[in-house]
Amino acid sequence: MSDDQPTSLELPESLATILADYDGRSEGFDEADVSFALERALKECGNLTDGQRKAGFAEIAALQFDMEPFGEKSPWDTRYAPSVVAAQKDGTTNYFPDIAHIDGDVITYWKRRASESSHPILKARYADVVWDLEFRATGGKPPIQMAWSATDSYVECGKQFTDRLEERRLDRALEFALSIRDGGRVDRVIDTMLAVLAKSTHKGRPAIRLYDTLCERKGVRLTPQQQQAVIDQLEAELKQICDSPNPIGIVAERPASRLAKHYGKIGKPQESKRVIRSYGKAVLKFAGTATGMVAHHWLQEVYAAYMQWGLGAEAEQIKTAMKEKGKECNVSGQVARGLR
Repeated sequence: MSDDQPTSLELPESLATILADYDGRSEGFDEADVSFALERALKECGNLTDGQRKAGFAEIAALQFDMEPFGEKSPWDTRYAPSVVAAQKDGTTNYFPDIAHIDGDVITYWKRRASESSHPILKARYADVVWDLEFRATGGKPPIQMAWSATDSYVECGKQFTDRLEERRLDRALEFALSIRDGGRVDRVIDTMLAVLAKSTHKGRPAIRLYDTLCERKGVRLTPQQQQAVIDQLEAELKQICDSPNPIGIVAERPASRLAKHYGKIGKPQESKRVIRSYGKAVLKFAGTATGMVAHHWLQEVYAAYMQWGLGAEAEQIKTAMKEKGKECNVSGQVARGLR
């Protein structure tokens, strides 16, 4: 069936009502929640035509496919993967949703839904599954408009909603914009990501994610101001951890290691040493509250970081602390053996 032919897939009224409700909402939601509501409604429907049942499947599948992490692929070499994988006794594997059930009618239906939906979460998902699955499912070439629509809709999600799912959606938008080499869309995605970071109540974890996504991603070009916005938040996160009366020192490694790498790249080795020292001091303080074996492991990691960044004198101090914790391990072991 060509894209300009009318599709025979039409939803039962009860499912259409559910989708209309979500499409009209002003808040965000999880696509999977919509699919589960549709599944429940579909089970209660009777006397469905083949087209209605297939339309129900098309909706549920589109919304229930799982997005694989960046760099990983599904069993079908796609970014979308089944949400359920069940190994059978005969050695075969069942999937749901299964790409084997995605044909030209389903693809055409998704394209229509991408065009007619209003809510950016729904609009993005329909366009995204077309772009990702059409070739593997039918051999067809998805239109570039699907990539544009998905990218723009994901950006709109980032502007409108504050759920943690928006981080994943914006990551996908960046992937789209980079893959189609659309510099204008890349810039809009980055601007939205940084705006989300600026609005975050707790900026530490988002800043770490953004460093990995933007500062370490091939093809991404940040302005000095954009890069500094991420670095400033990593510095603030490291300071907050290390200045705490009872710092959870091991948590300091995440911002410290990224800051050290950044400063190393721009030729500021003393700054790299500074942030690694801060991390090491926090761990040393934190290790005093832990058992010997656990603390010894944390200190080993600090020792390795100190040696990596040329902090030999500090590494020797850590080695002394490791010896003390090693003694605690031996004493604990002796006590345990004495209790047997």
